Amino acid sequence: MLLDAFEIHAPLKLIRLKRKPTPWITDNIKLMMTLRDSAHNRANTSGKDSHNDYYKSLRNLVNSAINREKSAYFTFFINKNQGNPKTMWSHLKRISPVGNQSGQICVPSHLCNPDTINNYFIEVPGDNKIDKSTINYFISNRLNNTEFNITTATESEVYKVITAIGTKASGHDLINIDMVRISLPVTLPIITGIINESINTKIFPDPWKLAKIKPIPKSPNVQEINNLRPISILPTLSKILERVVCSQLTRYLKDNHILPEIQSGFRRGYGTETALLHVTDDITTASDKGKGSILVLLDFTRAFDCINHDILLAKLSYYGVSEATCKWFYSFLSNRSQYVEINTDQGEVMQSSLRRTSRGTPQGSILSPILFILFTADISKVLKHSKIHLYADDTQIYHSFKPEQTENAVMKLNEDLSAILQWAKKKWSNT
Repeated sequence: MLLDAFEIHAPLKLIRLKRKPTPWITDNIKLMMTLRDSAHNRANTSGKDSHNDYYKSLRNLVNSAINREKSAYFTFFINKNQGNPKTMWSHLKRISPVGNQSGQICVPSHLCNPDTINNYFIEVPGDNKIDKSTINYFISNRLNNTEFNITTATESEVYKVITAIGTKASGHDLINIDMVRISLPVTLPIITGIINESINTKIFPDPWKLAKIKPIPKSPNVQEINNLRPISILPTLSKILERVVCSQLTRYLKDNHILPEIQSGFRRGYGTETALLHVTDDITTASDKGKGSILVLLDFTRAFDCINHDILLAKLSYYGVSEATCKWFYSFLSNRSQYVEINTDQGEVMQSSLRRTSRGTPQGSILSPILFILFTADISKVLKHSKIHLYADDTQIYHSFKPEQTENAVMKLNEDLSAILQWAKKKWSNT
């Protein structure tokens, strides 16, 4: 009904976006480029060496002028925004070759098989075997005596969640956040009712489990399918429900001091800076005491995609999530599907068939980051000798030692690395 109303009163129209002008191309440079192009045409027509030499001299002048203006522009812009890195990087991304793309991001024609791309994104390393001893441990034990239950939301709470959503992308249902906001005078009680029905019945709506995957190139020249990165777009209404639950879960974890201090990713007030400062401070302190340090950087391949649902649910129980609320999370994680939608360089839009996902937390969801934090929260317990810090799934393990203990330090670090490997094999899907 919502889409029908918008189709009547605000029908969808496709427009071609014009590329924004390059800021360092001045009027004088445009005039020089016109003269250069004219000289180039004359040289091609006449074939005379003198005309070709004249064109080359103009071409070189234009290139030099562009380089000077470009250098001056970036120097001015960086100096102007030294205290505002967010604005600076946002602008640099917008004017870069990758960020400054008008219209849809296109996939090269030799990779334009959406089913092949979808199959590649679905297939993850390892298998879905369960380590029963790990599950039994987390089910049989509790971190503390607290318990978390999802509670229903008021219209005021749902309204605040909706106004806080920033992304404007629409999922498979074509509903974006602007459409929801415009219709709130009528739809707010309905949306709140759907959210509370999900919380009361412990069932996550099936239509909100379907993800639209848009592949984007990791680099300008895409040659292989592994050069594509999946961007998952979920229905806007599903994000509203997720935010309601995520807000309650995060508050519970903070109030009970469950969130691990070793994790700097996906947390308000934390970031790459805190991760860097934490590790740097530890290594510098050790250096002041005359110790050396060995740092090993680990990256778990497709860490979110390999998460075993049964182990994750067992860990939620361990951290105090009630049995009833675990049923809601089970519904949230299970029976999910995705399809790939691509725009070819010939202007076509192609879609793959649907495929089920049996593992992992859904990419692009609001809850996935906090679930990942809980899934990896116990990683530090397996280390005997080293320290550890994480930013999302990027892991830093480091060990400090006196110079005369170097050989022993290497052995200890390798022992901890082996422990991390065994931990990962048990916690992830036998990767």
